[in-house]
Amino acid sequence: MVAPFMPTNQPGARRKDDRTIMSGILHVIKSACRWKVCPSDYGPSTTVYNRSNRRSRRSFWTRMLEALAKAGWPGEAAALVATYVKTQRAAHGGKRGARTGHRSLAGGSDHQDPRPHPDVIGRPGVIHLTPGNASDVKTAPAVLDKAPGRVRRLIADKGYDADWLRHDLREQGISVIIPGTRARKRKIRLDRRRYRDH
Repeated sequence: MVAPFMPTNQPGARRKDDRTIMSGILHVIKSACRWKVCPSDYGPSTTVYNRSNRRSRRSFWTRMLEALAKAGWPGEAAALVATYVKTQRAAHGGKRGARTGHRSLAGGSDHQDPRPHPDVIGRPGVIHLTPGNASDVKTAPAVLDKAPGRVRRLIADKGYDADWLRHDLREQGISVIIPGTRARKRKIRLDRRRYRDH
């Protein structure tokens, strides 16, 4: 699955094996270590960093995730999940002196919020990155639009409880498994077994 996305016929000196460099990139991501302390078993740390950076700019990781998700997407059930990842304050990418209205991290927040859209066994099909202060429910349509296939049942927590979202999902033939908030006057019927088992 990965081979079609790897570069071929690259000019220059003999390249370090792509599989080895890929392992180095994954090691840095999993261990959260600095690029410069990546073990030499994976090749020069600068090569590991440069290839990761270059592939990010070329949407390599996004395209590979989309292909893997589409190939194994069961289509039976999916879940909307929001989680927070701490980032550096300079991660918004703006240069000094840039207009503050263009900051991607509003209010000086040092968190960004990736919203994975996993399938029934927990494999992510979509990862949608938003500012940390973005509303869960308002991001739902954008995440669902990127789904790699049909979704028959959608499971989410109370953060996604909104009448308009429930209505839109039912219009698309999607069964909704989202608990209601305490603020609701009328209690929402919930398939507790499926909600608990997800």
